[in-house]
Amino acid sequence: EHKQATELSSRLGRLLDKSVNEIYIFDADSLRFTHVNQGASDNLGYSVEELDKMTAIDLKPEISEAEFKALIEPLRNGETEQVHFETVHQRKDGSCYPVEVLLK
Repeated sequence: EHKQATELSSRLGRLLDKSVNEIYIFDADSLRFTHVNQGASDNLGYSVEELDKMTAIDLKPEISEAEFKALIEPLRNGETEQVHFETVHQRKDGSCYPVEVLLK
């Protein structure tokens, strides 16, 4: 069972990394990324090592930390199962692009 679980986890990780969608996983308390898939890293221009030191707020120039925390609070407290909003992300080179965010 342990071997099967490990293999499944590995396959899911590869699927996340190969997705054409940008996928970000972050800690709800610190907002630090715990995983960013390769597609997001490539589009943003940051290395995985750089993204490991960043938070979800670092990519959103139009949203303050307080605003972001208010947006995700219903998800954190179990009031809702998902949060959906539109904003922009900023690449390493300073350019911005629109994103549709779905948090679960």
